[in-house]
Amino acid sequence: MKKLFVFLTMMVLATSAIAQNYDFSAVCESGQTLYYQISDSSNYEIAVTAPDLSSGYPDWWTTHNKPTGDLIIPDSVEYEGNTYTVVSILERAFIGCSELTSVVIPNSITFIGESAFYGNSALVSAILPNRLTVIESSTFKNCHSLVSITLPDSLTTIKGHAFLSCESLPSITFPNTLLSIANMAFFECTGLSGELVLPSSLQNIGSFCFYGCSGLSGVLTLPESLISMGESCFSQCSGLTSVVFPENLSSIPRCAFYACTSLSGDLIIPNLCTLIGYEAFANCSNLSSLTIGSSVSNIGCGAFMDCTALETIHC
Repeated sequence: MKKLFVFLTMMVLATSAIAQNYDFSAVCESGQTLYYQISDSSNYEIAVTAPDLSSGYPDWWTTHNKPTGDLIIPDSVEYEGNTYTVVSILERAFIGCSELTSVVIPNSITFIGESAFYGNSALVSAILPNRLTVIESSTFKNCHSLVSITLPDSLTTIKGHAFLSCESLPSITFPNTLLSIANMAFFECTGLSGELVLPSSLQNIGSFCFYGCSGLSGVLTLPESLISMGESCFSQCSGLTSVVFPENLSSIPRCAFYACTSLSGDLIIPNLCTLIGYEAFANCSNLSSLTIGSSVSNIGCGAFMDCTALETIHC
């Protein structure tokens, strides 16, 4: 009996230790209670975290008051007579905080973990810190109300699913430091409208990156810096009317512009391109003229399938 009591006591203590995911909490200027982990005690640095990771999504805030309304994250917090600098937001820190409407993140923060604001369905705007270099995977995924996001000039990478299904986002301004936009980063962001301006620094566009962004329109100019595109990267962008490819592009992947039904006029494949992938331009039903570059040696099956308006091909 004594052994059973000791065992049960240890289990309770272990469960409590797992449940609490923070070292201390504090009320911030905008009135919400935030939870912090001490990440570097010698340099007095802390990270914003979720209070409880034991019960699984979306219950990490179940026994705590979720932050709501307009949140201003502080750049420093006083705790036990010391001033701690807020340097990061840990992964899933605000996941499922469905009544958070805006967030201002201080410039002291250099890292925001993946899925940090995942599923914040009421989030309208976010201002990111000016030293952030990476937007991690699924950071703003399913933030259905997001209409304004300020990207810093330090940004080099947007990882996969970062803004997936942010269908209210009307536009995005990329800094000229950006090198890579990963798989499905803006998947089905149907609210994006007008011409998409890609930065002159961009080297990689991931698979399904802008898939289904049907509000994009006009001319899409791919920058000369571009090295690679993933499959279906602009598939079903039905408002695009023209694509200008960089001269150095070596391949156009499968389904890259599948069902871009407003593409029209003369499509020019650059001279250094060697491959046009499977169904790359299939169902581009208004495309009327095609100029194929001199280096193209491989055209995938169905590359121009159902391009019913296509009348002229120049090789």
